[in-house]
Amino acid sequence: MTLIATDLSTWPRRKNGEPIFRTSHDAIFYAQLASNGPDAIKQMKSLRAKAHRKLRRLRKDKGANLDRIFNYAVKAQFFRECYQEIERINGEQKQE
Repeated sequence: MTLIATDLSTWPRRKNGEPIFRTSHDAIFYAQLASNGPDAIKQMKSLRAKAHRKLRRLRKDKGANLDRIFNYAVKAQFFRECYQEIERINGEQKQE
């Protein structure tokens, strides 16, 4: 995905407001943009928890679509990478 977004307001999002990540690089770049936001980590952890809840529900279904399960697993991974990068950036800023 070619990113033209230079700030959070221009970042591509889903209808529910959730940021769209196509690669780990997108998640890390988003983290660098969002690192100054006060609720950035909380938002990413919330989105990851939501993806995990959906993933658990899909796993319980007998005729679950494996593509949907994989998509939610990857989405949760991107959210985790994003909040860990935000934590790392904020930790470095506090040390300076």
